[in-house]
Amino acid sequence: MDLKVIIILIAVIALGGFLYLKSGDSLPGDRIYPIKSIKEEIYLSLNSLNFESLIDANIVLANDRAKEVVKLVENQAKEDLIRETLLRLNNNQRSVLDYTIRIRTRGSFAGDYFNKAEAVLEEHQKILSNLYYAIPNGLYSDLDNALDTTSQLLDRVRANR
Repeated sequence: MDLKVIIILIAVIALGGFLYLKSGDSLPGDRIYPIKSIKEEIYLSLNSLNFESLIDANIVLANDRAKEVVKLVENQAKEDLIRETLLRLNNNQRSVLDYTIRIRTRGSFAGDYFNKAEAVLEEHQKILSNLYYAIPNGLYSDLDNALDTTSQLLDRVRANR
């Protein structure tokens, strides 16, 4: 193999690795955010062996979404990016609840997952509530919807214990 080809391959691999690592800090709207999304899909796939792993993986992703919403609001990002991230947060929260309900019949340790789900949803409720003073006026109804969804999911967690 030609030395130039080897150098190009090494450079491509190094750049790919750098972008993969750097994507963890990216926000919706960033050029490398699609890499983060692919990385998260891989993460979910690797954790799809059982519901417990899927719960933990979706908790991580939901927490990431909550942090992204805060950063997007702080950075005064475009409203549709904030709106989309709020929806993705609620989708990850729903996944946490759905998988938690599925393990309910598996014995006493299921209670630990209900406690985790409750704690995460309560934390997200606080984070979202604190955004009312900073969020753009055009997003009040979206924030209300995200908070309502979070509250409904929290009620379902408590009802399904």
